[in-house]
Amino acid sequence: MFIAIAIAIVLVAVVAIAIVFKTRSRASQSPAARPGVEDSHPDSITVIDTPAKPPAAPQPYDADATMVYMRPGQTPTPAAPRKSEDVPSLTLGGVHLLGLTGAQKGQCFPIALTGITLGRSSSCNIVLTDSCVSGQHAWIGLVDGKITLRDLQSTNGTFLNAQLRTSISEVALRPGDTIFIGGHLGEQFRFEVD
Repeated sequence: MFIAIAIAIVLVAVVAIAIVFKTRSRASQSPAARPGVEDSHPDSITVIDTPAKPPAAPQPYDADATMVYMRPGQTPTPAAPRKSEDVPSLTLGGVHLLGLTGAQKGQCFPIALTGITLGRSSSCNIVLTDSCVSGQHAWIGLVDGKITLRDLQSTNGTFLNAQLRTSISEVALRPGDTIFIGGHLGEQFRFEVD
């Protein structure tokens, strides 16, 4: 009985060695041994060592960024940087904000087709210096054919006309509306249509 077990182990070892040699000889003859070429034979196994790429550094989140999905192996071609003067300024004709207080008093701000942002951040279209104003405080633009004022989850709120107790989240504007940014003592603008 001991001899039968020993013979069975030797046979299993011989079969395993034969399979390994057969697989290696197929791999050396198959196109899969060359990088970038696949072998369609279902029972052949080929291991190709590829150099490991270092992990890409995580990019900071940008809510305004456009997501581009690439196919494997495709490399992106970066676009040439544009200067701000290369981008045409398209505005809604005759629609603007008039500054009523602060450094913007008397200034006229046309509303672009893509809308305008108000806040303390230098990335805003109308930069305000009041400490009650959030970095990205409010947005005014075209929504469903109506000029709309939208609070951008500001800390001290955006108010309209005499409703100084309740901050708005989004409201359609009418000519003559007064907008209060950052509270009733904050920056004020009047929405006007020529």
